[in-house]
Amino acid sequence: MKETTFCKECGEKVSANSQVCPNCGRRLKVQNQNLEYMAEEEREREEEFHPFGLQKKAYNKWISFFLALFLGWLGAHKFYEEKYFVGILYLFTWGLFGIGWIVDVITIFRKPNPYYLWK
Repeated sequence: MKETTFCKECGEKVSANSQVCPNCGRRLKVQNQNLEYMAEEEREREEEFHPFGLQKKAYNKWISFFLALFLGWLGAHKFYEEKYFVGILYLFTWGLFGIGWIVDVITIFRKPNPYYLWK
């Protein structure tokens, strides 16, 4: 008789040997014939893998938005995001002649809080 169990994420019946739920696609770990999820830290490390060894860094949307709104033509929001070359470019071109400044204000407003960038 084929042993089955249920996916903890979606409740779908899954074979005890499965490593991935066929319904929701969640990765499962087989251990002693019982399905268990991989450790949370292990899953996060896999999701945040970058081929060049960079890591994600969180930034506050509202700090970045108000810096862009009031001092965007000076590149203040780019310096906050640690994008120094682009910040200096904004500084000397008055926010890429105002166009980059306006695009950045709209783009930052639409981001979630916090938003993440590779560093």
